[in-house]
Amino acid sequence: MQAPSIASLPLLVTLAWPLLAASESQAPSGHALRTSVRATTLSDASAERLVRDLARRYRRATRDIEHTVSVARRAGEKTKLDPLLLLAVVAVESSFDPAAESTYGARGLMQVVPRFHREVIELHGGHAVLLEPRVNVAVGAGILRDYIDTSGGLVAGLQRYAGAQSDSGNAYARRVLAERERLRRIIGPRLPES
Repeated sequence: MQAPSIASLPLLVTLAWPLLAASESQAPSGHALRTSVRATTLSDASAERLVRDLARRYRRATRDIEHTVSVARRAGEKTKLDPLLLLAVVAVESSFDPAAESTYGARGLMQVVPRFHREVIELHGGHAVLLEPRVNVAVGAGILRDYIDTSGGLVAGLQRYAGAQSDSGNAYARRVLAERERLRRIIGPRLPES
């Protein structure tokens, strides 16, 4: 399967920006986040900047990063998660290496641990396709969405995703949220809310 190119993306792509309640946590920069969903547009130029940055930073082929960005957009739409959040998790978990495998048994871009998620993995085609970016990100996004919903919010969900619920400093969540903020700066400022 050939990855779609940036040129094939529509001129403007609407992304949802789920934000965390101010009472739950602070953004990496220390600014409280409001509970809302903001719509932002990502122009072709913004998408190209994002792909270029990720390909350079993580030393991956541009077409592979384009495919991963496209997969994250689709998974974000399906799970109502910010695609930049999913890309930030991919960055922290695997550095955009679709074949990444940890000594703990985590696999793929979002480092899904098969022994904990057998049923979900089987619904997506089984272990044999878990290293396929589309499947791995779809499974990982679904798991993350469930953890956010059942753990009390974004920070707690991220900590659970990493198996780090006991870390009172929320180091994993802070890393992911800092990377998401870095990605937001690359694509440029948000448009005003309508």
